[in-house]
Amino acid sequence: MSLPLPFEYQSSGFSEPGIFVELYLPKRAKFQGILYKTLTNGFDFDHVRRHFLNPRKRPLIKKVLQHHDQWRKYSSKSILEMKPFYWGYSLYEVDGVFFGKQGRRVKKRQIIEERTQVIRMMFLPELGGAVGKLRPRMARKTVVDIFKLYLRTSGHKRGVRGASVVEKSIVERMMDRKDPKLLRQLKNGNIDKLLQYIEKWFDDIGLFLFGYVIFEICSEIKIVGKDKEVEYEDELWLTSFWNLNVNRVNLLKQPRPKELRKQ
Repeated sequence: MSLPLPFEYQSSGFSEPGIFVELYLPKRAKFQGILYKTLTNGFDFDHVRRHFLNPRKRPLIKKVLQHHDQWRKYSSKSILEMKPFYWGYSLYEVDGVFFGKQGRRVKKRQIIEERTQVIRMMFLPELGGAVGKLRPRMARKTVVDIFKLYLRTSGHKRGVRGASVVEKSIVERMMDRKDPKLLRQLKNGNIDKLLQYIEKWFDDIGLFLFGYVIFEICSEIKIVGKDKEVEYEDELWLTSFWNLNVNRVNLLKQPRPKELRKQ
């Protein structure tokens, strides 16, 4: 007689929107300790908060963020309200070929081959936390769709609800649809609460990536460069993809059959 499996897997039934990020820098043995220290310390959000609130670091962080108004103007209150959203990263390496820059040290542009280190991170919103703030509750699928709409809208400026030079705000587009369910959610304030939640989550990720990860890696590279162990890097690349969909396949634990418990 065949016995049922003690567990099974099941798809969540819907895809979750998120942000997919990759950081590119030359593969150097000296950089590996820097990367590990920065990325693993980032799991400790008390450490991250102290980083942003450090009075010595704060003006330097804001200098790195000088072209990002929505992050450069961060406040102590916004940092203390930051909720954890970073849970892991992946490392891999690729063979890179690029056309070098011409400058003071390089008179003629050259084709350069270099091993490239890639750090991959994915950020997914805590949908349960978003839904839990809404009264009355909004359908989870509707919440997911609004998240997707926000992330795939150009012009991510704080407080404009996804509006850009060529697109109306998300709220205006919802009103144009004249969907009774959406209009009720707009009227009772749920849409506004949800968009505030999404914008804070979005801002916190940008601040974390540029103000913590990039800042700390560049600071450590500068220290290594002063010892003339490696040259300073002209550029680091941080890429982001806003069309990420993640489908979870979850383990469903079940009680073990009596026949198996006895063995």
